[in-house]
Amino acid sequence: MLFRSSRFLNEISDDYIVETSYGIAESTNNTVIKSEPKHEEFKKSPASFAPGDRVRHIKWGEGIVLDVDGVDEDAQISVNFPSVGTKHLILKYAPLVKI
Repeated sequence: MLFRSSRFLNEISDDYIVETSYGIAESTNNTVIKSEPKHEEFKKSPASFAPGDRVRHIKWGEGIVLDVDGVDEDAQISVNFPSVGTKHLILKYAPLVKI
């Protein structure tokens, strides 16, 4: 199912198109294109995280790993983010970087 681009996209000034840590937005031929990161970029093994590790999430910022449960595809990680509280994430989808 394809949708036509809004006619208003051509009116967006290049001043409002910025690169972010989540994806890249750029202007090409008067069309705004935004690329999303692929989940493969964030693949981590459960063994690479341990309780007490400091991590960074794209949306919630820095946090502390509380627990890692499971192996491989089924691994889940619990992280306490000061800004939003504790989040329980599926590791293969979690955009986490160890810091």
